[in-house]
Amino acid sequence: MKRRIMLVDDEPVILEITRWAFEAQGYEVFTASTGEEAFESYQACHPDVLLVDYKLTGMTGIELLRGIKAIDPEVCAIMITGLTHQSEAIEAECRQLGAFAFLRKPLRTEQVLEIVNEAMKQAKPKTKGTTA
Repeated sequence: MKRRIMLVDDEPVILEITRWAFEAQGYEVFTASTGEEAFESYQACHPDVLLVDYKLTGMTGIELLRGIKAIDPEVCAIMITGLTHQSEAIEAECRQLGAFAFLRKPLRTEQVLEIVNEAMKQAKPKTKGTTA
């Protein structure tokens, strides 16, 4: 069974490049450009790992992580941000919510693949119809 990842970013170019990189590695990839879209589709796709941008249009990445943690406390999430100010406070908040990792943009594809592969080793595989 292919491992599943959900990518959440409001920058279409980032989504497409990242999608391509993970599909090339054999992952089943789901994308969302808003937190609301990601939250709505989360239970349908049951990803093993989330890769979420902190700053999204509407719901923030933190709000999304909080919402998903409420329905799936063991979700393995990697948070990313391009913000340079307050990044330490943002990282602390993400870690407090249980984020597996916190990455700063610009991202290197190799770095992201390495972190996601590590997260996949720790994430509990999910089957469709389950959240934990």
